[in-house]
Amino acid sequence: MPRTVEAHFEGAGSVHVPAGTTLLEAARRAGVAVDAVCAGLGTCGRCRVQASGALSAPSEEEVAALGEAAIEAGWRLACRARALGDVSVLAASSSGEPHTVLRGELGLPWEPDFPASAGGLGLALDLGTTTLAAALVDLRTGDVLSTASAINPQHPWGADVLSRIAAVRRDGLDVLRRPLVEQAEALAEEAVQRAGAEVRAVSQLVAVGNTAMRGFFLGQDVTPLGAAPYEGVPPEPVQTVASTLGLRTLDAAAVYVPPCASVFVGADAIAGLVAARFASGGTPRLFVDLGTNAEIVLWTGSRLLATSAAAGPALEGAGLSSGMRAVPGAVEDVRYEDGALRLDTIGSLPPVGLCGSGALSLTAALLEAGAVAPDGRLADSPPPPARIVDRDDQRVLVLEDDGPVTFTQKDVRAIQLAKGAVQAAIGVLLAEAGLEASAVKEVLVAGGFGRRLEGRVLARLGVIPTAWADRVRVVGNAALDGARAVLVSSAARAEAERLASVIEPIDLAAHSGFRDAFVGALGFPEP
Repeated sequence: MPRTVEAHFEGAGSVHVPAGTTLLEAARRAGVAVDAVCAGLGTCGRCRVQASGALSAPSEEEVAALGEAAIEAGWRLACRARALGDVSVLAASSSGEPHTVLRGELGLPWEPDFPASAGGLGLALDLGTTTLAAALVDLRTGDVLSTASAINPQHPWGADVLSRIAAVRRDGLDVLRRPLVEQAEALAEEAVQRAGAEVRAVSQLVAVGNTAMRGFFLGQDVTPLGAAPYEGVPPEPVQTVASTLGLRTLDAAAVYVPPCASVFVGADAIAGLVAARFASGGTPRLFVDLGTNAEIVLWTGSRLLATSAAAGPALEGAGLSSGMRAVPGAVEDVRYEDGALRLDTIGSLPPVGLCGSGALSLTAALLEAGAVAPDGRLADSPPPPARIVDRDDQRVLVLEDDGPVTFTQKDVRAIQLAKGAVQAAIGVLLAEAGLEASAVKEVLVAGGFGRRLEGRVLARLGVIPTAWADRVRVVGNAALDGARAVLVSSAARAEAERLASVIEPIDLAAHSGFRDAFVGALGFPEP
């Protein structure tokens, strides 16, 4: 039997693990959130912890990612440092920003009609790959009484669903499902407490998410989504009760989970379309949900075509050197004006990081200033107050003198990959529909990237054609708005099921033109 050692996490207790276990695995077992965007492959450098005790010698990856000074100060990569004996972890670089919900902008264009007793409450739940968000709703009026959100607790197993599916193959479904369900229940309790209500008053729950997150929540086998032909996870709507899903405090609350259109177009996208009353009228429109898994739907006036693109977490501020969620202190907008960069932060607080809209607008501003070349190379002379410094043999752009916000060449590449995937996917949908870009009159952009994303930024980066810059409407968390609509309206629920049945999904992995389109979309437009 292998020798066990104790890993103590400051403020979170201790866990006993076999000697040689990585600190990342120990943190997972202890329920401690440590960023691991790359799922523990040692490539992202985000799982930094300050640790002491009987640890393995620093690896080459740790020295390269952290630098010798940080190593001497006790900082390690949790995915590489192993507990050879008892260890103590004093600090961890988790995603513990304040939990605020990015609200939707679409409102409730559906009339509530489900019977509800006086004081009857419902919970709308958005199971995002990066963030979970909940809204407590008055079932009679559809009014939002309170909200709550948190980082998806599965992120120690990777920022993307494929990494998490690989972890399911290795460790079993329950290892990743249990923290998800527990966090969903905690959000329900938090939202109820904020509204001064009681959990037993919640009689209805609607949960939406992409095909994988929906499968995790329902306890379905998600492993078929990890490899072609990506089939085997049931897309049909589900009606059950909370207790069967392990939501113990919600107990007998009725649960409805809307359908997916395909393995590539999940219930979250369907909910967003419902909230937008998207497939109405004869004018072509585009819906883009920017996230780790970007879902894109084109309404031609008579057909609905949809696909998803693996954009990565950068569009939600994750995986970047100073990336963070759209919460107070995050840089949400950057402009190049009068030869200098002008920054706006959420809450007008001192900048502490970049949310998705901040990272995208910063890239656009640096392109305008000539500080990023069309091929993505970061120049030596950015506009003030930014400057280039050398840190651990890497060129790093510091956004303000001695400030904490940085932007690296690796960050620019992450933006290129994300924007290239979305841009190419849009092009494929237009080609499949036989539509010219000029035919699209409105572009709805949803997601958790921030509040200040503008059409001019997306056009400058090349995500959308220049002509669409003034046709963009940012709608925030459309999935949560749609979940609320389905929660209170039988007509909205019927529309969700209708949309899922008529959408024509397009698999980009099998599309002959996507790879070339993606490669061609990696560069930024010339000035």
